[in-house]
Amino acid sequence: MEKQNFTYSKYDIDKDDQAENVVEDDDRKFLEKDYIKNLPYAFIRFTPDIVFNERQKEVFKGMSIKEINNKIYNSLKLGEHYTNQTLSYTIKDVDSHRIWKLVIEPLYKNGLRVAVDATANIGGMTKLLALHGIRVEAWELQEEVYLMLKSNINLYHLNDLVKTHLGRYDYSVEKGCLVYIDPPHEKSFMSSKNDSSVNHFNLSIDKYPMYYIVERLLSSGAKYVLLNMPLCYKYNMEFAVKNNHLIKIYYLGNKNVKNFLITKGKFKPEYWKIIGTAKNVVVESDKYSELYKCKLVAL
Repeated sequence: MEKQNFTYSKYDIDKDDQAENVVEDDDRKFLEKDYIKNLPYAFIRFTPDIVFNERQKEVFKGMSIKEINNKIYNSLKLGEHYTNQTLSYTIKDVDSHRIWKLVIEPLYKNGLRVAVDATANIGGMTKLLALHGIRVEAWELQEEVYLMLKSNINLYHLNDLVKTHLGRYDYSVEKGCLVYIDPPHEKSFMSSKNDSSVNHFNLSIDKYPMYYIVERLLSSGAKYVLLNMPLCYKYNMEFAVKNNHLIKIYYLGNKNVKNFLITKGKFKPEYWKIIGTAKNVVVESDKYSELYKCKLVAL
């Protein structure tokens, strides 16, 4: 598994060590696909384990979980809450609940209460965190998408837990927080395999490789960094060992991405696969147990 997840090249923060890792041809036209057809299960649903805040208790008083989810779905508007392109980037309902249960909830039980969504898009991860009581600083670079992010926070009545920022993430962290990064992968999708000049997986806040960004965040006080990366991405092992990056790597079913959870500790990679019992479906009742049932399998 190490060869699939780590590069052994000598690290250089001014050099792209991902130049040879280009997403397969079949996946490069992902922005041309129709994602609006996935809308019924694209937005995160309320579930019985979510503790409602005071505003939600007031707005949804007397409603069942199913009725609440139907109300939200029926309120969604193209251009106000989503576009086809933003749906292509956002984390889907079933995947988000599984990542919460198997990756983030253990951190929550260990005291995590603050997070930064450095690449918020329309708020998929932001809503997941805030719905479980985590305070979130959400950053979005594009003004059009930022307005959709704010609309979605309003729709879910999460304003007391989420502070939104229009602009590039500025590296600000609160001690002990989690920073979530889902960097734009357009260059990796659009580049040719002969183009070694493109730095594929940098977060669009500066020119440095992702492992350097992780170290800067951890050194500034963040306790965890969670990366959402293409399957072909490889973390620099030399840098990880030197800087004591304890890394857990999660594969989410058949998705073409993987998640790196990184904190400070003696270097030790762990490899896991998130297994679920159901695919993305529309819930027809208030029974969610089977839909979100999942487990971790060591690889």
